Amino acid sequence: MSILYQVKGIACLIFIALFLTLYITSPQSIEPRSVHQLWNLGHVVLFFLLSTVILLERRQQHSSLRAEALEALLYPLLFGVSIELLQPAFARTADLSDLLKNIAGSLLAFCWFSDYLAKNYKALTGFLRIASIIAILATFKPLVISRYDEYLAQQHFPLLSNFDSSTELSRFKAIGKHTLIHLDHKAEHLNSQALAIRLHNKEQYSGVSLEHFPGNWQNYHSLRFSLYTKQQQTITLRIYDKPHPERGFDYNDRFNKKLLLTPGWNHISVDLATVAAAPSQRRMDMANIIDVSFFITNASPQTLWLDQLYLQ
Repeated sequence: MSILYQVKGIACLIFIALFLTLYITSPQSIEPRSVHQLWNLGHVVLFFLLSTVILLERRQQHSSLRAEALEALLYPLLFGVSIELLQPAFARTADLSDLLKNIAGSLLAFCWFSDYLAKNYKALTGFLRIASIIAILATFKPLVISRYDEYLAQQHFPLLSNFDSSTELSRFKAIGKHTLIHLDHKAEHLNSQALAIRLHNKEQYSGVSLEHFPGNWQNYHSLRFSLYTKQQQTITLRIYDKPHPERGFDYNDRFNKKLLLTPGWNHISVDLATVAAAPSQRRMDMANIIDVSFFITNASPQTLWLDQLYLQ
């Protein structure tokens, strides 16, 4: 019994430490992004521990599977929902994926530590334990993809993206909630796969940001990329470094350049010396570039294609 209490005590301490880490601090600005994915897996561990402690504490006291599930699954679920609902009060965002990870952690604990289930449904218990392991392994998919793509990005640098690998899509984020991005190789003007950016006229700014890439650009003199458009228009290129968010995202503290696009492919080169000199009161930290964005103001509904993004 003393060993059981020691296990519960250790589990409680780890639970408290994880809870404070996950809900008091945030890894949003941490690179590489695989660290963020690993961080998110903490939700699985946190609720696995919570349900495990409940099951061990109430071991042999449940008269039915329903009663055991109520305490080990429903109560942690309600606890997790309450936490997510409180997130906006602390300047954070509620996240359904976090809630799903909480549920996965509790289910894993229930499959392995439910006393009533193990004693009365032995065959079902074996099946559920195998299924739970498979389900938990599936939660590692974003981490594996991120880590693999980070490896590719480092190996191919100074190529930032040529969209040959499907994992490269994870480096980009759409600007505007109605903007859609996907890898395309079917359009008639494409000789290889490129990033298709579908814009709508429902918001002021729409486009795409490259957010995950090697940020040390010190030994390079130009940024090069190709953009395809079906109409003449102006697109804005924005580049900023790691200190920029700490300076309030001031417009004069980053590189902004309007580029005139003509119908067809536009092969563009940007002098990195002008990027370094862009902030009005300092030099751009070219060893820590963290964002490259392309966006159109009040765009008409259309699709753009981005390809061959690299440094030279």
